[in-house]
Amino acid sequence: SNIGLSDVSGAFLARALHNNTSLKKLEMGGNQFASVCCRQLAESLLANTTLNFLGLDSNPLCTGNGSKQSMALFSQAIGKNTSLTYLSLWRCGICTRASRLLADEIANGLSRLIGFEFGYNHFDNVDIDVITQKLVR
Repeated sequence: SNIGLSDVSGAFLARALHNNTSLKKLEMGGNQFASVCCRQLAESLLANTTLNFLGLDSNPLCTGNGSKQSMALFSQAIGKNTSLTYLSLWRCGICTRASRLLADEIANGLSRLIGFEFGYNHFDNVDIDVITQKLVR
């Protein structure tokens, strides 16, 4: 959207995904979405079976109170979601710890991702290899 929406505004948008049955693509880049939005996205992605494309580019997802827990929940939701095929977290400030959580959940979960943008974050080579192996299958 690139309009600088707040973290709480992002959470309200994410909550709408919970009962979504028609929206297949959602691009929410360029906002201020952080731990509050990330936590709500996790809850909604666990319930959503329609969304195929989620773009969160240029949001500070790993900031705010409870960011470690929020990223853990978000990672688990990505691992369990079976409809999402494309995820963009380009330039979201994902720290090494969160990148490890994401890689583990993508590799070991039910995720059906075939496209994943993660540039300008702190993914180490081991995590990149783990994700790549899953995406290639």
